Amino acid sequence: LQGVLDSWVGAFSYAKEDAVRGIKGLRGPQIGAVHAVHAHWAVSAGVATIIMPTGTGKTETMLSVLVSALCAKVLVVVPTDTLRTQISDKFLTLGVLKEAGFPVLAETAKYPIVGVLQHIPRSPAEVDEVFGRCSVIVTTSSIAGQCDSAVRDRMAAYCTHLFIDEAHHAEAPTWSAFKGGFRERPILQFTATPFREDGKPLDGKIIFEYPLRKAQQEGYFKPIRFRPVVIFNQKRADEAIARMAIEQLRSDNDKGHVLMARAENVKRAQEVFKHYEQYAEFKPVQLHTGIKSAPERETIRQQILSGESRIVVCVDMLGEGFDL
Repeated sequence: LQGVLDSWVGAFSYAKEDAVRGIKGLRGPQIGAVHAVHAHWAVSAGVATIIMPTGTGKTETMLSVLVSALCAKVLVVVPTDTLRTQISDKFLTLGVLKEAGFPVLAETAKYPIVGVLQHIPRSPAEVDEVFGRCSVIVTTSSIAGQCDSAVRDRMAAYCTHLFIDEAHHAEAPTWSAFKGGFRERPILQFTATPFREDGKPLDGKIIFEYPLRKAQQEGYFKPIRFRPVVIFNQKRADEAIARMAIEQLRSDNDKGHVLMARAENVKRAQEVFKHYEQYAEFKPVQLHTGIKSAPERETIRQQILSGESRIVVCVDMLGEGFDL
């Protein structure tokens, strides 16, 4: 672990992207956020919040902070299983920072040792087993919130930093208690909105906020082409939406697009899926908590990411922060 940390000393560069000249590097909002973190930590260890619109590169910002600030042992907390897998993969590879020709991180910088916490540790000894061997540990807020005080305190004793992704999700009392156990550690919250799901403002000081308008001006978002379907019978509407969506998918066939139908709950998703499952050439799949088997859900996720399945009906597993 010390060897990994030593390899990061002096390895990080604030090289900025220049799309006009074809120069690779960090985006403006990423560089601004990393500088803001260093400025904040120079004077305070209080909870800090970074607001960046989805698509501007929050995860690579986390990676940049990890390396540039020489964070020895970081606990990363995310809201869902899907994001846990995605984020842990990013930390394992250091994302674009280690891509060939990307001038931000020296080749000598080693990869962090990443652990994924999939179950609630039952004792401090189980915490020792995982946290003692890793530089980064990734888990969900559900698991973190259910840890008892002895387990939480052992985690906090190990970790030098706590990173919270998609921090606007409503805070259950158990999760708040867990975060409170890290009050002696620097806590970074990453989100696209300063308000929690229950409408209350996030705690902590907002140290960097990249405006949505500027993200649009910089081209991080593409225009949305809306195609309306005006039918007032729900059952007929589902069928009509599916027909139009399939028509669009076929017209975009050479672009490798994926069709996503999003429903409010599992029962509704199963109803909607009936209108798509007939299009076997696109290998339609469902991805939601109604699929009880975790290995099966992971297989489906990989089918979507690889392009094997190009129609997915989901509820919330492919929500904000998911990189497709």
